[in-house]
Amino acid sequence: MTFEVIPSVDILGGQVVRLRRGEPGAKTVYSDDPVAVAKDWEAQGAVRLHVVDLDGALAGEPSHQEMVTEILRRAEIPVQVAGGIRSAEAGRRWIASGADRVVLGTAALTDLDVLHECVDLLGSRLVVAPDALGREVRIAGWTAGTGEDVVDAVRRLAAVGVQRLLVTDIGQDGMLEGANVELLREVAAAARVPVIASGGVAGVDDLRALADTDGIEGAIVGQALYTGAIKLSQAMAGVA
Repeated sequence: MTFEVIPSVDILGGQVVRLRRGEPGAKTVYSDDPVAVAKDWEAQGAVRLHVVDLDGALAGEPSHQEMVTEILRRAEIPVQVAGGIRSAEAGRRWIASGADRVVLGTAALTDLDVLHECVDLLGSRLVVAPDALGREVRIAGWTAGTGEDVVDAVRRLAAVGVQRLLVTDIGQDGMLEGANVELLREVAAAARVPVIASGGVAGVDDLRALADTDGIEGAIVGQALYTGAIKLSQAMAGVA
């Protein structure tokens, strides 16, 4: 299995931004053209993109549908879409629009009927994201806690047929302080399905540590790429 380094294109107010710990008030704007940014990562050799509608995550429904659809139309690599997707049917529509995978958080984590419907309808195209602050799973654009421990959550999700998980350590996200490899190892061991890691990647050493962890198939990288702390080619070569 080839470890994937996945650039993130986070869209807030129509701009490409990076947040610190998910706080909209703690943002850095990197571009007014998300489509161009997506194509640039592709040109630099990305094998997959992670595109997040941050406004949609907060609103509970997609806010930048046209923009994300244009990325899907123009991208020649697989794209996974996240943010405000709260039903199996919404996920199916994104797949029909060209998404390779759809990422669900809130609805899949809080509504068993939605979770089962997504597993049945979306299968391997579904990614569920039990993102955690400390160890507590957070929902609604990370604004609310569920009280569930992330390791318990990944076991529960895998047990009902979720085939892939994405876990962000919210406390590290956007901070360039290093990935919480210890927690992510515990998550991967408990899940026993492929896990995509996210949050805090600051350099190639973080990526190597994640790539060396059984069950982690890739990492989403944002701040480190946008600030130039690491180059995408360097990151990919480091885990090849």
